[in-house]
Amino acid sequence: MTAHVNEAMLQLKNKNYPRAEAAVAAALQMSPALIPALILKAQIAREQKQYDLAIDTAKKSWRSIRKGSASRTARSPWSTSTPAGRRKGSATCAPWRATIPRSERSPRRSGCCS
Repeated sequence: MTAHVNEAMLQLKNKNYPRAEAAVAAALQMSPALIPALILKAQIAREQKQYDLAIDTAKKSWRSIRKGSASRTARSPWSTSTPAGRRKGSATCAPWRATIPRSERSPRRSGCCS
């Protein structure tokens, strides 16, 4: 997939739009929500003055980004919100905290286990 996106980017720089579109289509066929390919597709459409297609593709990539980031932060151990089912300061929230004496810990910050 990355090779197709890289090839499309080079073809776009050379203003060879049919080959760039073909490379992006190949990448999107393998992974329809591949964000770099969607952004590149929007750039190609913009260069060809197909503004409606460019805007629709950019919106689709934005929805993919928002959808992906929401699922990542919900599972991230570094998120600022406390995950469901865990209490702040509990050993299951940050098991390594129980092994470090309080005098050696860094000052508490907002977020998980604060």
